[in-house]
Amino acid sequence: MFIELSTKELKKTLYNLSLTASKDKNSIFSSTLIEIDGDEVSLSSTNLTTKFKTVIKISEADTQQLTLCLNTEKLYNTVKQITEEHTKLNITDKTINILSSHFKAQLKREDETLYPKPIKEEKKRVAIIESETIKKLIYFTAFSSGKNNINQEYNGIFFKLTENNITTIATNGYRLEETKKAELDSEEELNEAQFLIDIDGTTLLQHLLENGKITINISDKNIYFDHNNKEIQIRLIQAVFPDYKAIIPEIKEDIIVKTKELRDAINSVLIINPKGFINISSNKEGQLKFTSNNEEGEIMDYILNEVRVSDTIQFTINGKYVIDFLKLIQSEHTTITFNNKNSPILFSAINEPYHHKYMVVPIND
Repeated sequence: MFIELSTKELKKTLYNLSLTASKDKNSIFSSTLIEIDGDEVSLSSTNLTTKFKTVIKISEADTQQLTLCLNTEKLYNTVKQITEEHTKLNITDKTINILSSHFKAQLKREDETLYPKPIKEEKKRVAIIESETIKKLIYFTAFSSGKNNINQEYNGIFFKLTENNITTIATNGYRLEETKKAELDSEEELNEAQFLIDIDGTTLLQHLLENGKITINISDKNIYFDHNNKEIQIRLIQAVFPDYKAIIPEIKEDIIVKTKELRDAINSVLIINPKGFINISSNKEGQLKFTSNNEEGEIMDYILNEVRVSDTIQFTINGKYVIDFLKLIQSEHTTITFNNKNSPILFSAINEPYHHKYMVVPIND
């Protein structure tokens, strides 16, 4: 029995499958499930959190239906050696032979009966959206997520969809980023939905999503991203995301600062403080002062003059956290909302079509 496939498409597919396959070489989940059916072959891999499945056309074959399992890493590294336009796979009961004019390899088949069969789930469509929108929302938000063995809600990105916009939020308990795409493209479609995805799943999603529109479906346990005969399945985190709206500070003072000047000020005073702690305060002249010190008694100040500050402010925060946010945004100005030294500090920016809100918990003496 043999099948013949496009080498270029096979290499690309196996690379994507290698991203989602388990790294445990002793597990069946380190393998790729290959299902031949007529003139198509379906390939899938999973690490139990994320699953990637795709279908590619068969150029030539002498078999109509067959299921087999092969180690993903071995298969990918083997096919990478092929330079011809097509790769021929000769299949026996126990092995698969990969052939080209200058290269031949024989790989052992894994026991495909150990690979779990997919569970039929009832799905609901929640969106048709540009993949670039999803990738950008993840990019703007992922840095605020954390790794927490107890609070699973801190380990992912929370998606909130309405008919008019899509928002992503992530927090590690000390900082929180909310990014909203306020204006949809004319052909994008959203329905009301909320779901929480593990950060590792969203990282893979950024790699696996191709350009174009994707359909998002949701079940009780999984979220599905479908595009062009490819399906990415990610297990949902079954945890309640924090009510972050309740901790947004009431507006006592809004300070509008040029983003570049704010970034320069914080980076300058961080030079002597490896921990990242900085103090931000105002004076009677309405200037904004950035101060840091260290255990050696060194002090560094940076003053912004052209800032309107009508009230006295003073708080200490982790400046590195703020820089993480400022590196991502492109807007000319950043708004700082401050209430008191014990409430979170809110940094806001609008970089059309994305709106950003970023909260940092102050450091108390």
